[in-house]
Amino acid sequence: MTQSITLTASMRSNLASLKGIQSQMDTTQTRLSTGKKVNSAIDNASSYYQSRHLTILLS
Repeated sequence: MTQSITLTASMRSNLASLKGIQSQMDTTQTRLSTGKKVNSAIDNASSYYQSRHLTILLS
């Protein structure tokens, strides 16, 4: 007994938008929990390495 679920184009679009919003929320939550704007070089390489350099200088 299999049932198929049919999604309209607008429903697919809405789901894709929700996935994007969830990703942004995850990024924001990580930034809030760590206190860092950039947590890895993937986020923003230049800001990440500048931050690491400043952290080393202040240690």
